[in-house]
Amino acid sequence: MSYHQIILKYLKRVYSEAPDAWVFSYNLEKVHLEGSWVGSSGTRRARELAEAGKIEVRKQGIYVQYRHKPELEPKMSEQEILMFATK
Repeated sequence: MSYHQIILKYLKRVYSEAPDAWVFSYNLEKVHLEGSWVGSSGTRRARELAEAGKIEVRKQGIYVQYRHKPELEPKMSEQEILMFATK
């Protein structure tokens, strides 16, 4: 499993347990996450995920925080709503 996958899995679990929680960047390097080791490049991998739009990022003082990006529920078009309502 790649560092990207480990970080995504970890942030998704944190989000599922506490949707308002953010994870400081320094908590993503030189640690065991989801049963796998993430080395000193963990923060770089998190930045890459944020640059790709796969996770959310915000600056908190001099630090950066990350969290899982919630998936938006697909919206139904008016036509789909009408079709659903007439069934």
